[in-house]
Amino acid sequence: MTLKSLDIDPDVFVWDSRERVVAYAARSWESTHEVLVHTMLAKPGTRALVVECASGIVHVKAAPFPEDAVAVRILSGANRGRHGWVTSADVHRDPRVR
Repeated sequence: MTLKSLDIDPDVFVWDSRERVVAYAARSWESTHEVLVHTMLAKPGTRALVVECASGIVHVKAAPFPEDAVAVRILSGANRGRHGWVTSADVHRDPRVR
């Protein structure tokens, strides 16, 4: 899989906990500092392995349906080997893998 945000900025916040990715999507966080302390930034195209999925727990206000919280292990880039959580909208099939 690869990571890429569908937002204007294609970088992906990789959160340190499932609870934080859920809170961020719901627009419930304390400060910008909290975001910076609890995330890694993954460049678009970063390869990742899905290790867990929590179905339908991410409620984005602008989305008609809930998304999944997805635990990943980063396989490429500056954060290679680290683990974190993203939303299912940020996880995409790697076109190089069949």
